[in-house]
Amino acid sequence: MNGRDRERIFAEVFDALGHPMRLRILKILDGEALGFAELKRGIGIESSGHLQHHLNKLSNLIHTDDQGRYILSDDGRDALLTVENVERTAGAEKKTSSVPRLGHPVRAILTVTLLFLAATTVVAFIGAMYVTEPVYRYEVLNGNLKKPVARARFSPVKIPPKETLNFTNVVGPPTRLFIHEYYRIPTSILLPESNETFRRLAYVVFKVIKEERNNTWKITVGRMTGPDGSAWVETFHDPSNFPPYKNGPQKTQTFGLLADMGFGVYKIMPIATYGDYSLSLTNAGNTTINMVVETWSTEITINTSFLDENPDVTLYDPVRIREETKTYLKPLSIDAGLFLISVAILAVLGVYLVNAPLPKMGVFSSSSHTKL
Repeated sequence: MNGRDRERIFAEVFDALGHPMRLRILKILDGEALGFAELKRGIGIESSGHLQHHLNKLSNLIHTDDQGRYILSDDGRDALLTVENVERTAGAEKKTSSVPRLGHPVRAILTVTLLFLAATTVVAFIGAMYVTEPVYRYEVLNGNLKKPVARARFSPVKIPPKETLNFTNVVGPPTRLFIHEYYRIPTSILLPESNETFRRLAYVVFKVIKEERNNTWKITVGRMTGPDGSAWVETFHDPSNFPPYKNGPQKTQTFGLLADMGFGVYKIMPIATYGDYSLSLTNAGNTTINMVVETWSTEITINTSFLDENPDVTLYDPVRIREETKTYLKPLSIDAGLFLISVAILAVLGVYLVNAPLPKMGVFSSSSHTKL
């Protein structure tokens, strides 16, 4: 048989298998021989002509036996086997494709969840790498408000009853030349300075002194005013004790003193800039007040050292130790780097698997070809 004859036969076979009625005929005849009437009843066809037409189409796949009954030929059995293999394969593919896929909302939720878990894992890991350790600030205080750097004195001072006098300390740099005026006296000092290990604070101090003991006083000590002329109502520092900076409000105070009572009061103001720092005194009594007013500028310095451990020493003024904390990020180790890379890879892989299409899985026959 040449190639053209084989192609013709194959075409006739596939044409014969191209109708559901003829496939039913082959399946009914598989295993038993049937006569025309039996075959007609078995497939449920009413027209004998239609049945004969289909039998003619199957002439290469069926034949009749000695009793005139229809049976499958060898080619018919091979053709039916081929049909059954195709049906099994198609049924397996349909079953596989019927597996439900994740919908877009579900995939979106899973994707966001995976990314969120990965991000929180990385953040928690990095947070765990931050280390907080104690650090100790070792501070040494030098200076005292009662230890002037530059000092001046108003003496003697007489204030008639119900009158007010203003006393001014003209604070300027150490290289400045000053002109001494009545109730206006210059002092010099360096301005405040601050960095990580050193602080310098500057102050103006007024001291009102009652030296005589032969009369009764009633005096009002007003608030100090700064270089801009306004009354300072902010807090002032009092580093005469240690720890140094006890704050208190600027107040106007009235003192009533008997003749045999001594008197001394301090007024303190931190220096922020050069200029006039003034104090007002008012005689609130009925007799003239004779007194002395001293003023000076002074400074307090604090030298700071940082220690990793609390030194086991006995501290005396003017030294103190303050405990603080420092937070820093540890260097990233190789293990930590591999962990972060693994988290990133798992997150990417999880997102891909959630969003990837499901693979098609089919059932393939072990027969690579079927003889027709």
